[in-house]
Amino acid sequence: MFNHAKFPISVGVANIRHYQQQMQHFPKYLTQASEFGGFQELVMKLIQSVP
Repeated sequence: MFNHAKFPISVGVANIRHYQQQMQHFPKYLTQASEFGGFQELVMKLIQSVP
């Protein structure tokens, strides 16, 4: 899911840390918040980066 060869820029929400041992690929970026809060954090960062 977060294979860097296929998805060089990937983002996961904080609660996936609980599954890190089971994952073959970990996202390049990780939010501070979990679940919806993490998604909201990502969206706000994206919105803020638009000129």
